[in-house]
Amino acid sequence: MENVQLSEPQKELIRDTWQIVNQDQIHHGTVLFTRLFELEPELVFLFQYNSANFSSVQECLNSSEFTEHIRKVMTVIDAAVRSLDSLLSLEEYLTGLGRKHRATGVKLESFNVRILSVTVPQQAHKYNLPE
Repeated sequence: MENVQLSEPQKELIRDTWQIVNQDQIHHGTVLFTRLFELEPELVFLFQYNSANFSSVQECLNSSEFTEHIRKVMTVIDAAVRSLDSLLSLEEYLTGLGRKHRATGVKLESFNVRILSVTVPQQAHKYNLPE
C-alpha cells in the first residue's frame, strides 16, 4: 500500500464529511454504487445473489442482499475514516478483501478513488461542504 500522508485539515474534512454521510449510510452507499454502475455497467453482473439474475441496475440496487453489501462497504469506509492516523493498520485487511473481490471477477481498476471523487462533490453541495 502506498504510504499516504494526509494533512490535519484534510483529515478533518474527511471526518466531518463522513459524520454527515454516516447518518444515512444506505442512501449514500446507494448513490456511490449507482455512480459506479454508471461508470462500469458490467459490474452489476458480478452481483448475482442466490442465483438471482437482475434484469436492471435498479433491481440490483433495490435487493435486500445488495443493501447488505452496501452496509458492509460503508462499514469498511467507516473503519478507514476512524484509522486516518494509522492507515497502514488497515493494509492487511484491505489486501485480503481485495483478494476476495478479485476471485469473484472484480478488477483492480474498479477499486478506483474516482468514484468517490466524483460522487462526494456531487453530494457536498447538499450539506454546504467544500468540494
